[in-house]
Amino acid sequence: MVAQVLESDNTAGAPVKETDYTCLDGLAWGKAEDEFTKSKYPTYGDRKGYGRVQVRTGAPADGKQTLKEYRYFRGIDGAEVADHEGIKVADHPAFAGMTREEATFNGDGGSLTTTAAYQPWDGAATVDQARTGLSTLHAYATGNASEKTRTAVGTGWRSTQVDRKFDGYGQITSESTLGDTAKTGDEKCTTTTYARNTTLNILTLIKENRTVAKACGTTPSLPADLVSVERHYYDNATSLETTPTKGDVTKLEEQDEAGIGYLTTSTDTYDIHGRKLPSTDALGSTTTAYTPPPVRR
Repeated sequence: MVAQVLESDNTAGAPVKETDYTCLDGLAWGKAEDEFTKSKYPTYGDRKGYGRVQVRTGAPADGKQTLKEYRYFRGIDGAEVADHEGIKVADHPAFAGMTREEATFNGDGGSLTTTAAYQPWDGAATVDQARTGLSTLHAYATGNASEKTRTAVGTGWRSTQVDRKFDGYGQITSESTLGDTAKTGDEKCTTTTYARNTTLNILTLIKENRTVAKACGTTPSLPADLVSVERHYYDNATSLETTPTKGDVTKLEEQDEAGIGYLTTSTDTYDIHGRKLPSTDALGSTTTAYTPPPVRR
């Protein structure tokens, strides 16, 4: 593990930037399960890393260093990782190396000023590999299901939070921005649907993004609570339900002024290299094409 990094300015003679790393709570170990060791001989030789790392940047000789502390998941099944509030989240092999919390202090030796805590998500195993005499290997899609940010304000804390839900492909289907968790009325929910072609492995194209001024899981009053809508049409489709074949966005729609219909805000075509040709916006204006034009061979 690196203990210190020094960055020198060899041109202008600026002070040397010093960054110091301190690993806390000891190194964790797991039982090695590689295919090159017979099943009766494995030992605890799999390094799982450190759960807490402090990073100090600045000039310690001048008594001026910033301080950040990172807490990590280490992929230890059955373990729990706590943040500065003491809230524990279960670890998982798929979470190894993911950040549990990032905390910022008011300088080295100062008070805690902000924290950002993360709660990961993992879906069902996407791939399994059975191994003779060893446990089955699994691959997972992962993401951040929740992010909670706290900021010190006077003697208390102001907290904001974002919660997400995912589909079986690991793509976000809803994101609830809760704003100040001590208040109501500043929440937003964005739901996302996708245009997919599983045969061609086209899985991540966005069909529609819809944002309302309510938290996810509550019923909005439409159109009053509607914030925005974006609908994407691919490969010259005239219906949102058309399966994409290449993934070129050829039409973009947004909500109209009343919030009950849609306006075409852009139409696009592409050349043989997949580059956009003259694009038409909602006012009928077009952009220029490429010069020289593409050459067919």
